[in-house]
Amino acid sequence: MNQYLPMYRRWMMITMLFIHGLSYSQTDANFCKTAVKVNPHFSSDRVESSVQSNTPAIIPIALHLVTDSMGEGNEMTPELFLQWLDAINLQLITANLQVELCVLNIVRDEQNLNPLIDFDFLLMDSLLEGGYVNIFMPNTVAGNSSAGYSSIIGGVFTDDDYLFILGKGATYGLIAHELGHFFGLYHTFENQFGEELVDGSNCSVAGDLLCDTEADHGLQHRDVDSLTCSWLYPNSVFDSNNEPFRPSTTNFMSYSQLHCIKDFTPQQLQVMRNTYELNADYFESCNITSTHHGAGQTTYTVEVYPNPVKDKLYIDLSKVHGQLQFVLFDHLGRPVIKKEGYDHDKRIALDTYHLPSGPYILHISGQHFSQTKRVNILID
Repeated sequence: MNQYLPMYRRWMMITMLFIHGLSYSQTDANFCKTAVKVNPHFSSDRVESSVQSNTPAIIPIALHLVTDSMGEGNEMTPELFLQWLDAINLQLITANLQVELCVLNIVRDEQNLNPLIDFDFLLMDSLLEGGYVNIFMPNTVAGNSSAGYSSIIGGVFTDDDYLFILGKGATYGLIAHELGHFFGLYHTFENQFGEELVDGSNCSVAGDLLCDTEADHGLQHRDVDSLTCSWLYPNSVFDSNNEPFRPSTTNFMSYSQLHCIKDFTPQQLQVMRNTYELNADYFESCNITSTHHGAGQTTYTVEVYPNPVKDKLYIDLSKVHGQLQFVLFDHLGRPVIKKEGYDHDKRIALDTYHLPSGPYILHISGQHFSQTKRVNILID
């Protein structure tokens, strides 16, 4: 991990986040401030099938969730974040890609300051996890009109790359949108390469450089019916061939209503998979370690293993203090196991042999921290 985030990236993020003087809502059109970067790895064959695309691949996520001094104050919770990842995974499955929350950092703003204006950049540097997609998520930022930003659009990843997403009002569509940028996707309305024609005759060299996304003149959320998610003004905007634009209102990479965006196209998924393959050696395996940065920036670590589990799930308590509560929830949110433990126990075990196979959420809480982990139970 690099000790310092390069200065130009810091100032790029500040410029992107604070260029407008309104707090974010979907009444502000530019919910994403990811800047266009012409990438040398973006060539005409970037949508060709990867030789490894039939192999399942895990994208490991490190989430840095910024809260107030009480561990609250962020609309995004670990439980909700996991739900959004599950929804995104349904869209990624055809590319044999899955996103997994592997590292969870709860970062308390002890002075009740406004992150990220008063957020310590040196602390941000220290939190960057090499080998993971780092997502920094405060609740709001004063003077900000954008809800998301990616430091990179595809190419070769480094330990300094990250996503920045506001917790307030975040949806799985917004998270998918920024992940799309991270893994090589442009906005559907991109015009830095020229206007894409509706007939698709220049689709590989203009617009978003993809041929299975509709040409997009610059659709905005206000142009979309909030109930039906349909475009309000068909046959009103024309390309240079006098053909009416018919932009998608559901594509993740558009600027449609956040609750309307819900899909990637096959070529978009292939670009994301190919970007993963380009960086396959960069990613770490998912070690399901979580940390909490509380008073004085003390770090607490809880390790859970094995995962997937068959009959007995172990929780290592050697690096935490005090009394702890453990609740395992099934996929419907019902508690199926409840147990308490203490730091002197060093390790406790949860019997899972009687539970059906499937995804579960383990919630661990104590006086100074709260952690959430996804656990998969596999019964032969």
